[in-house]
Amino acid sequence: MFNSLITRGFTKNTTLFILILGSIIALLDVIENNVIHLKPSDYWDYPLGVYNWWFLFNPEVYLSIIITVFPLLASVPYADSYIEEKKSGFLKSILLRQNKSKYLIRKFLINFAIGGIASIVPLVLNLVVYFSLLPAIKPNLYFGNIPIISFLPDLYVNHPLVYIILRIGNCFIFGGIFASIALTCSLFVENRYIIIGIPFFIYTILDIVLDTLNFQNYSPLKFLFLDVPFTYGIYVIAITTIILLFTAFYFGGEKSENI
Repeated sequence: MFNSLITRGFTKNTTLFILILGSIIALLDVIENNVIHLKPSDYWDYPLGVYNWWFLFNPEVYLSIIITVFPLLASVPYADSYIEEKKSGFLKSILLRQNKSKYLIRKFLINFAIGGIASIVPLVLNLVVYFSLLPAIKPNLYFGNIPIISFLPDLYVNHPLVYIILRIGNCFIFGGIFASIALTCSLFVENRYIIIGIPFFIYTILDIVLDTLNFQNYSPLKFLFLDVPFTYGIYVIAITTIILLFTAFYFGGEKSENI
């Protein structure tokens, strides 16, 4: 049953649509930057490499699109599946074969994973394509090609690949969180478009409010995609939020009489 839920999650039309859309945006960024036509001789004077061209290091129009729609990338694929299964009656057939507690735990975990994966596909694919076209030239302070000055700059300069993995990991975690927000809301709201829009609303309002209060480095929009001062507080917030969302979804689902 767990495998069938995973299969249905990744083959869902909305999941495939978001994965394809994210891939197109990632590829368009590479094409727009025209690095495909660069030759080895173009690197004799130490130009920019992968660690300067990647999405987060070279903010252009396509990164702006990703920044804007990030919560939708996470919530559109699978967060409405609970509503779908409940309305179609498929949920009742599932619960004939497994107890509700297992179903709720698995639903939360699968939704979190799919939301996280869908949200990082553009970043990962963009990175892979650049690695296939450009040399992995480490950032060099003497050439002035350092795009990171606030968010762990030492890690970026000394271990750029580790730095990239950290930034992608952050996007995975918060992509999963936004997907979980939508899933949890689906216990109380039966309109799929509203629940998918709620994470986007929270994401946008948080950025406005935290900007106003001068806490920009706690805004997901800022610390996921822009160069703001790093704080470990984002992980405390992430863990706390995941626990609260899981608790609300699990106990809310257990008490629901509509299943």
